[in-house]
Amino acid sequence: MRCFIVACGSTHLLEVITTWSPIFWVDAATNIVTAVLSAWVAVMLIRRATTIGFAINDYADRLANAELEKRQMQESLLAAQRLEDWSRMSTVLAHEINNPLEAIQNMLYLMRTAEGASSEVVELAQAAEDETARVINISRSTLSFFRQSAEAEAVDLAEAPSR
Repeated sequence: MRCFIVACGSTHLLEVITTWSPIFWVDAATNIVTAVLSAWVAVMLIRRATTIGFAINDYADRLANAELEKRQMQESLLAAQRLEDWSRMSTVLAHEINNPLEAIQNMLYLMRTAEGASSEVVELAQAAEDETARVINISRSTLSFFRQSAEAEAVDLAEAPSR
């Protein structure tokens, strides 16, 4: 292949030289060598055509697979981001629901244990307290579903990124 490139270059060089100095027999010999090498390169190219074709098809397949994998990774990333957003929203929502429920439960406890409370008020307060405890349990279980670990994580607020 390199010989062919050198022969082509030599042919062009000799065409320039023969413009001023008529040494046509050298130019003709160079053209013959270039023609023989051209034929040899053509034969080699034809012999390798199927290999080149398979290589091109293989490259096209790998490129298509890479695009598919890229699209799948982007979809997975978007799904993970949606899940993270849902997790944050659920955490905030569970916290906002849990706080008033704790206050209600405390008030129901005070009503149930107050001096002079009738047995009917005590029963109703106990039933309401039990139902409130059930909703608080659901709220906490929602938090634990999205929490990565059960153990608390130490956070240095000075180093935490601001939004």
